[in-house]
Amino acid sequence: SQTVRLSSLRGKVVLLEFMVSWCRNCQAMVPSIAYVSEKYKGQDVVVISVAATLGGATAESTAKFIREHGATWTHLLDQDNSVFPKYGVEATPTYFIIDRSGKIVNTQEGVISTQVLSSALDNALSI
Repeated sequence: SQTVRLSSLRGKVVLLEFMVSWCRNCQAMVPSIAYVSEKYKGQDVVVISVAATLGGATAESTAKFIREHGATWTHLLDQDNSVFPKYGVEATPTYFIIDRSGKIVNTQEGVISTQVLSSALDNALSI
């Protein structure tokens, strides 16, 4: 398994999603995340989903989620569930938009529109 450090993504805008494979709202958000992932390709935007292993979610159920929903962007497994508390995540999905300097500039929870995601990313790109 590979460790990804956000500091290695400085200079890019990051859409960081915290999700769990069995979360219905996370499943409902796949088309929106797929849309922005495609829309901002080549624009210094990185989309990463961090998947928890809570409530029965496993590496296998996460892999199945990715396959079944055609989620083609980067997914990382929070194997020991240490990343969620670092970001104070209590609900899934939770979204953080991180600007080029590594600062969180926008936080959203639950099912949100692609428009809200897009304008948050546009704002971060213009900083």
